Amino acid sequence: MTLNKLFLASLLGCLAFSGAACGGGGVDAEEVGEAFQGTVSDPGGSLVADATVYLIPALDVANLDALTSANMRSTDDGLGGYDMPESMDFDEPLEDLARLNGASFLSALTDADGRFAISDVPDGRFYVYVEPSDADHLPGGSLCRDSITESGLRGFDLAISVSGVTGANAHYMGADRCLECHTDHVGTKSLAHSLGFKVPNEVSPLQDLSDFPEFDMSFDYFTTGTNYTVGSKVYYYEPDSARGMDDFKISETSQGAANVIVLWLWTDAGTGIPNITFENVLNPADPMNLHTHEVRLTYGGAVNKQRYMLEWENWAADGSAAAGGNGLKGLYPTLQFQGFTVDQAGGDVTGYEGSADRSRQVWRDYHMDYYWNYQTNRFMVPGSVDGKAHNISVKCMGCHATGWS
Repeated sequence: MTLNKLFLASLLGCLAFSGAACGGGGVDAEEVGEAFQGTVSDPGGSLVADATVYLIPALDVANLDALTSANMRSTDDGLGGYDMPESMDFDEPLEDLARLNGASFLSALTDADGRFAISDVPDGRFYVYVEPSDADHLPGGSLCRDSITESGLRGFDLAISVSGVTGANAHYMGADRCLECHTDHVGTKSLAHSLGFKVPNEVSPLQDLSDFPEFDMSFDYFTTGTNYTVGSKVYYYEPDSARGMDDFKISETSQGAANVIVLWLWTDAGTGIPNITFENVLNPADPMNLHTHEVRLTYGGAVNKQRYMLEWENWAADGSAAAGGNGLKGLYPTLQFQGFTVDQAGGDVTGYEGSADRSRQVWRDYHMDYYWNYQTNRFMVPGSVDGKAHNISVKCMGCHATGWS
């Protein structure tokens, strides 16, 4: 697990520890005879005894199978995603090679003073890889990132640093703490990426809306009351699955007999949380008719459009909330607001009701097909057909939630 651990160690810069992974830390070199020798220590200067120092031929690493998306996604999980294999023999090259072929490599064990020596280094290029024997240090070491020729090993005394394992009591501080000192980066709070996911009508410590005064303006439509009937109505009509993300046309005005669905936008007076209620006008007997979901987050709003992330429990096929039902608990997207009047540069981007260009209307359908069954003309639970494919919590937030705290 070397590369994964080292990558993780590099990310945890705000944890209450410091370390040196592959390629990290300085290297002190001194010519001493013909043997390759040196010292292994941790970033605090403590010597590391009983660690094995390997010389792994660079050619062995080059001959490993390539790590591809195909062999990483070896198992279909049945929910629209993939499970990685529990173990692979080539995804963490140095650790895997040491585990499988370590007995055939030149190596040495550090003594009580952290010292090691390897004689008779042959010609070639090698990765210097350290495998600690204790649970307090990570494998790898500060020389494992790049291969070294025999001329850079023979006769040199090298200081190798290995990273320490995160303490059990360490905790993530978050980038807002980092910005207390690194004030030259506070501008990142107003970047669209940092504003990607946001709690409605709230701003996190990592977000700044000063450049986007209209960011939450769509929630003016979410009328406050005790039930959905106080809400603003958005009418869905004339569906066409060939249109892509927006099968339905949308209007703020009733289309009479053409209406298929109405979304009611309202804010619960008790909780203060915006809600969207789904009404099946075409088939009022739908068991899921008038189901309501909280808008937990918005996605977008900095660049002319904004979508609503709805909280879904694990619903049963008949539309009732039930543990073990269909679908997958999490956030799912619906409806796109385009009613902003100016963009950040001051250009006119006003969305107009009735515009012939759907991208310039106030509202635009965003994947009502995740919720609508065309065969039955009923609502369906998102995820009951396509698993986690459209679950925002699973598929998107790992990269796009950096501003949400």
